Amino acid sequence: MNGYVIVFLAAMMLVFSSPILPSLWVLCCILATTLCVAAKRARYLVVFLAGLIWAGWHGEVFVSRTLAPEFYGVDLQIIGRITDIPRQNGQVTRFHLQVERIVTPDYPSPFPKHLRLSWYQHAPPLRLGDVWTFSVRLKPNRGLMNPGGFDLERWLFSQGIHASGYVRDKLPFTRHDSHPHWQHRWRDAVLQRLEAASLPPVVLAMSRALVLGDGGGLSRDQRQAFRLTGTSHLLVISGLHVSLVAMFCWGLGALLWRAVAWFWPPPLSREWMAAGVSLIGACLYASVAGFTVPVLRALIMLLVYLWYRCGRRHMPFSHPYFIALLCVLLLQPLSPMGAGFWLSFGAVAVIYFLLTRLRFVVSSVWHWLGWHALLSVGLMPLSVLFFGFWSPLTMVANAYAVPLVSLVVVPAVLVGVVALMLWENAGAWILSVIGSVFSGLLSSLQWLATQTDLHYWVAGASGLGIGLLMLAVFVALLPPAMRLTGLAVPLAAMVFWPDPERPPAGDFDVSVIDVGQGLAVLVETQSHRLLFDTGGRFSRHFSVAAVSVVPYLRHRGVSRLDTVVISHPDSDHAAGLAAVRDAVAVDSVVTHAVFDDRVDADAHCRRGDTWDWDGVRFTFINRSDPAYAGTNDHSCVLLIESGVSRVLLPGDIERPAEDELLASGIRGPLSLIVAPHHGSRSSSTPAFVDALRPHAVVYAAGFANRFGFPHAAVQARYRAIGAEAYRSDADGLVRFAFTPQGQRGGATRYRDAHVQFWRADFDL
Repeated sequence: MNGYVIVFLAAMMLVFSSPILPSLWVLCCILATTLCVAAKRARYLVVFLAGLIWAGWHGEVFVSRTLAPEFYGVDLQIIGRITDIPRQNGQVTRFHLQVERIVTPDYPSPFPKHLRLSWYQHAPPLRLGDVWTFSVRLKPNRGLMNPGGFDLERWLFSQGIHASGYVRDKLPFTRHDSHPHWQHRWRDAVLQRLEAASLPPVVLAMSRALVLGDGGGLSRDQRQAFRLTGTSHLLVISGLHVSLVAMFCWGLGALLWRAVAWFWPPPLSREWMAAGVSLIGACLYASVAGFTVPVLRALIMLLVYLWYRCGRRHMPFSHPYFIALLCVLLLQPLSPMGAGFWLSFGAVAVIYFLLTRLRFVVSSVWHWLGWHALLSVGLMPLSVLFFGFWSPLTMVANAYAVPLVSLVVVPAVLVGVVALMLWENAGAWILSVIGSVFSGLLSSLQWLATQTDLHYWVAGASGLGIGLLMLAVFVALLPPAMRLTGLAVPLAAMVFWPDPERPPAGDFDVSVIDVGQGLAVLVETQSHRLLFDTGGRFSRHFSVAAVSVVPYLRHRGVSRLDTVVISHPDSDHAAGLAAVRDAVAVDSVVTHAVFDDRVDADAHCRRGDTWDWDGVRFTFINRSDPAYAGTNDHSCVLLIESGVSRVLLPGDIERPAEDELLASGIRGPLSLIVAPHHGSRSSSTPAFVDALRPHAVVYAAGFANRFGFPHAAVQARYRAIGAEAYRSDADGLVRFAFTPQGQRGGATRYRDAHVQFWRADFDL
């Protein structure tokens, strides 16, 4: 059976990773033919075809419900039910909605069913299970596309989200009297009690995470501390939490059997009654937690375990594991595209390997530390694959956090929440007491997370690199008698300390990073790195650089930037500076002198300032004096030259600054220009474009941005001179390589290398 499940999963992943969907009719015909001709001799082929059909069918259903292009940005009046706990961040409330009907305009069936919505500023109280009528503006699933960055589109697909958008709060909206699903009622009742108890923020966040499976109450820095210390699993309701509830309920079931036995013969044996109470308790907890993938996996494994135990059957561990895996694939077929699926099942597989193959027994404190060391090593490939780094701090953090959370925090929180539902004061007191313990744990994890010298980031981890790392882990966990453990270190070193590809002397690379509506450009020579602008921000406390620029720097193996140029202090160019400084060493920050009061800079960009890095010349050509009224025309303008290769980074300059540059004598041809001001109509004048005549132009703009960048007239001007056009909203990150003789090869468009059927495909 185990092999069949693996083949079934492999077939599903093949479909989900493909650029096009297979023909279900053809697959069904092949399957039917195989069943008729050679069913017994081709069982694996039958299972493989079944996996292709299962994934292909669900893929077709998903694609059929994606937003039709003619409804992008159109006001749609819809009726829908809130299916997840709304999360409030400042003046923005975000929630998931299951659409029941699109009222206006007429929308062809099937319509997008699951939406991810934001309600800005004036959102009324939103509750899980509520049914609302309101107007929304939707857009297809679209995220930033950068190597090493978070793939929002993949995550939305794994969650079954068909479109995203926001509520038009200036249009009428209505809350309907409805009968929420029983699960929604339970979860909302617990949430309302927690929020009404006036708990400290950290206690409320802890309770929501460990009872409702909602980590939205934790701040970004707190979640980052758990992630960097490898303890995020403690706040994700999974096997650990479900097992604790099941064991507690098993004891209650055994006591209940004894109580019943005092009066009359129990109808069931003690084990069956204990198992029944255990399963009921675990199911109730799972329903309140929301039946996520880890919860469902743990629940299925518990059910299989109880069945085998009560039936006194021999039970290899692999049976409940693969049964749970198959059930998750059948019940939540899109889940393999999410990191949680692999982390959940991967962690259990490593634990199984340690318990059975190595027969590791924990009998002392040193054994306990050794256990977590081996577990941390075993999970190294998954950590590198999904988070891009590994740290030995994970074994230290888990060694004390796991017993503290499992033996103290989780039981106390569950007891506290039950008490809160019965007697508010008692429950609030219990949660406040255990909250102080959790706060101490959080403080220690935040301190560990600051020990960045022990975080080993992997530059450009490829499929081959992950494969080598898996081989290194396998060798490391072999029994010592085989004497192969020493090979693990050089194998891992090939992944953690690779020699990043650097341009030779005289060459330079330019990467226009996808930061949405903003700008960030990385320039690399043989031994120097320059970052031109740092992108914008998602919110007051969260910059785009944290999920785009910083991951790309780590992907490229950049731990130090020689220079960061902030062209001007507008948010979409400068908001990521703090995030970049927190992540890598920065030798110098440069901006225009007129922005001294707005940018913490070390130097100014002055016309004529020039320097040479590895045979590549950098020159600032902007005016040094405060000559303009606005900020855009004071942007730092950087010209990069090597032989015939010339690249211009003009920031957000507009017509006055462009005319002044032409008057100063700059002329083309250029190898590349990043379109001034994102392709605004107020920039890239006909005279400027004709004089510079770039071979290529990059428009750094956000998808469906409210400014309409890049403007059609601007695109037409560059098209008229034959410039090859690139757009960050369409192409993701775009990377160029230049030599003194010209551009080396074609530009690399990151989105072109990641074409899957579930990504929105349209012309911009």
